[in-house]
Amino acid sequence: MGGDGGGHDLLVQAGFAAASATDEGEVAAGFGEQVPAVEAPAVVHHEHRRGDVDGRQGDVDHGGDAAPDRRGCGAGVSRREVMTSAATPELTYVSPRRTALTYSTAGDAGAKAVFLFASESLDYDRHDVAQQKRMLAEAYAGEAWEVPRLLEALDGAPDFYFDSLSQVHLDEWSRGRIALVGDSAYCASPASGQGTSLALVGAYVLAGELAAAGGEHRAAFEAYEREMRHFAAENQKLGPANTKHMVLPTKMQISVQLTMLSVLGRLPGKERMMAKVMQPVQKAAKAITLKDY
Repeated sequence: MGGDGGGHDLLVQAGFAAASATDEGEVAAGFGEQVPAVEAPAVVHHEHRRGDVDGRQGDVDHGGDAAPDRRGCGAGVSRREVMTSAATPELTYVSPRRTALTYSTAGDAGAKAVFLFASESLDYDRHDVAQQKRMLAEAYAGEAWEVPRLLEALDGAPDFYFDSLSQVHLDEWSRGRIALVGDSAYCASPASGQGTSLALVGAYVLAGELAAAGGEHRAAFEAYEREMRHFAAENQKLGPANTKHMVLPTKMQISVQLTMLSVLGRLPGKERMMAKVMQPVQKAAKAITLKDY
């Protein structure tokens, strides 16, 4: 991700199922709404609505700079008894250039763990999972909280993933009789929170234009792209903006952000402040007027 001022070329994401609901008392206690002085990494207990990060390299955008680079990677594991319960939907650990969190989902008795860290460009074999796990463990060596325990789950994780948080930018979305839709054409990355919306809207518009063109695919593909280009661009803007708050480079920035989160609920006019925070998302969501095909 580019333009965050953090001095890193790559944002790496990692995740895995990490907890059983039976462990609910083990980790949640003591985090609550207290914001520690950030001499050490901070742990925050809060609810968070996740969505879908950004990048740039020719067709695949891995960063905001003119030169190709990579600004996102991720890794994941699977179920392990560690933390979280229905009462603690998400626990987040924050240190400079490192974030780790666990969260639970509806209908799932366990929890998942996600790691996000800033990095210089990484050279690794995408087919070598063992190498990727070592890279993740090295990136979080020496971190506190439950991070060491979570990393112990790596070897036995059946659903580990490791990848950059990236966007896709293409000059054209179709060729011949083939058209791309969703992430393959205009991935906004997980940080945008808009991946599902883009895919569903894109599929609706593509199907509608094909029907309106009476099956003339060239005309339909051109109309589909005209209708979707602005909508896709507005939603892709959310990715790099959101990554600025996902991995913070300094203790001071962490302290300021956590202090704001702790007092936000008690401030007068908090509804207006939250509405302002959500304005970019609302703008992106309304950046297209759907036709009644």
